[in-house]
Amino acid sequence: MKTYFLLFLICISISESLYSQKFKKPINYRFKDGEMGYISFFSKSVHFPVTAIEKGTFANSITKISINPEGGITEITVVNPIDSIIDNEVLRVINLSKNLWKKCDSINHDQVFYIQIAFSLPGFMPNLCRSKSQEIMKLFPEPIIVSIPESLLPTLSKENDSKKPIEKSEELSEKLNSNLNIEKFEDALPILNELIKRDPFNRDLYKVRIMINVRLNRPELVNQDDNKIFDFAEGFSLDELNKDHY
Repeated sequence: MKTYFLLFLICISISESLYSQKFKKPINYRFKDGEMGYISFFSKSVHFPVTAIEKGTFANSITKISINPEGGITEITVVNPIDSIIDNEVLRVINLSKNLWKKCDSINHDQVFYIQIAFSLPGFMPNLCRSKSQEIMKLFPEPIIVSIPESLLPTLSKENDSKKPIEKSEELSEKLNSNLNIEKFEDALPILNELIKRDPFNRDLYKVRIMINVRLNRPELVNQDDNKIFDFAEGFSLDELNKDHY
């Protein structure tokens, strides 16, 4: 009787494990304390660099990581680079998280996650991937929102009184179009790159950058953006990522 009972418990355990892998977001069984633990750790650990705040940077940093069955980080790739200071801050915290990824005995392959960290300013928020699709949700844990610390707000508001205000994306788009109209492609690229930092899921921005790099004879950059349009995340195109957002 005891043997049957033990077999029953083992079957339940296996069933629960298979259920978790099929229906739960992998982040919930691969990170310590699940997605809430993931959000708590990254929200507390990532700091908004003061130099980036002073420059008026707001952007969605996206980093692809691969976790092996043992819980080790085997690959880190910056998908949407912002600048060296922010990129290094994100990489620093990802490396700090290496002991928080959990072993999973029921898989024999690496699992991929796309870490989104939105560096936002008052009144300015970058575009995030928040899909309702279960398959895409498995790849993209809940975005981490990093804002200016309240302790810095009074100081920065005084400093910014004499500085040029942050340019809205609409204003940058107008500048971009003006440069494109007179074929100033080199001048257009930094503006376009800034828009992509803020809105990395905008298919049209990549198409414009492809056109510019075709004109400037930079085939390797053309291929990079072409791949992003049709295979941004593990076979999912930008059109698929942009469907059914909440």
